Amino acid sequence: MAIKEEVAASNPCVKISKKVREKIPARNKRDRFMSLEEEEKLFTKGLAGPRERLCPVVTLGIHLGARLGELMAIERDDINLSPNSFFVKLRSKGQDLKVEVRPNHVLIPKSKNGKPRTIPLSSVAKDTCAELLADESTSDYVFANPDTSMPFTDIGKLFARACDDAGIEDLTFHDLRHTFASRLREAGVDAITRRDLLGHSTVQMSDYYTHSSTESRLRAVESIADHRRQDYSKLTTNDESEARVRIAG
Repeated sequence: MAIKEEVAASNPCVKISKKVREKIPARNKRDRFMSLEEEEKLFTKGLAGPRERLCPVVTLGIHLGARLGELMAIERDDINLSPNSFFVKLRSKGQDLKVEVRPNHVLIPKSKNGKPRTIPLSSVAKDTCAELLADESTSDYVFANPDTSMPFTDIGKLFARACDDAGIEDLTFHDLRHTFASRLREAGVDAITRRDLLGHSTVQMSDYYTHSSTESRLRAVESIADHRRQDYSKLTTNDESEARVRIAG
């Protein structure tokens, strides 16, 4: 990447001896995402009591697929619940950009790749954002510590404790992003749209200059809300069926 960006002429890692390279652990691809059963346990058991305040950020983590740092950086003015678009001037990679934030979208000013992106709000995410904006806060940030008016810094640790209380093993907050991506794939969302929603620079087997439409991104995020409602309905139906069998027995 450094060579491609012309900040390095060669790869300095080739100078590392073989003995040292063998001691460097390989980076294993993490393939962990949250099931609907785990989601139900997390919200009913883990995010109860004092940790109930985490429900909005966890909900948006699932339905926006944004990184924790991106969520913490969201300001109240970055969320557009109005019927009209507004434009924001940003500077990205030495360039001045004018970004349109469409109705029912949220602006992520800076993704990991350094570029801004907007994410459409599903019905679930829209309701969550409306509740957050209804809170009369003096901070510019959506997720602000009332004592400092700055974004919370302990979300990751609190999330880990919530998972422990819910009996969920090996799940991090970043895995909510994996959950978002996995559910998009399960819903049949194409790779280009997934790439644009997640803020990735590239995707395998996709054309570099091809982009998803606003409509396809909106259908994609709404498919997660629909998928969640349908599967919860199945879980409830199965529970009722089992109850009837026990009564009949």
